[in-house]
Amino acid sequence: MIKIKEKLETAKNAAPEKFFTLKRRDSIIAQYPERYLKRFRDSVITRTKDTLVFNNIDTVVIKPFVPRPVYKPSQYVFTERDGHVTISLPRALEKTYTIKFFEDDNTDLFEIKKVSKTQLILDKSNFHHAGWFRFELYEDGNLKEKHRFFIAKDF
Repeated sequence: MIKIKEKLETAKNAAPEKFFTLKRRDSIIAQYPERYLKRFRDSVITRTKDTLVFNNIDTVVIKPFVPRPVYKPSQYVFTERDGHVTISLPRALEKTYTIKFFEDDNTDLFEIKKVSKTQLILDKSNFHHAGWFRFELYEDGNLKEKHRFFIAKDF
């Protein structure tokens, strides 16, 4: 009888279980008890791809991972390992291609009026310094691609 009374008293003194609201942007996804939220502890501490952030005392917001844009080289104008700029135009014999090269701040460098070969290699010394350069590739007078490339510094 005494054991039953002790269990009843501890049950009366126990705090009710705390629930957290899980949101993504403005939408409520679910409500989880506190013990379930402990499973996401590593996400909160280490800020993994989908990090949980406490918005209020009882509201948790999911911040989805948004990757930074990664530079993807052009398939037509790119730099080789040795630093030379390669222009690869498979249809250069059929169509008229023009390429304009610019500094990173869009000041003109030089222009190749008619590319007559499918594969063309430009020496990196044509670009006077290392860094980012921009180009515009025109096919029969129409802009086909506007992109950039990087020439690394020689040590």
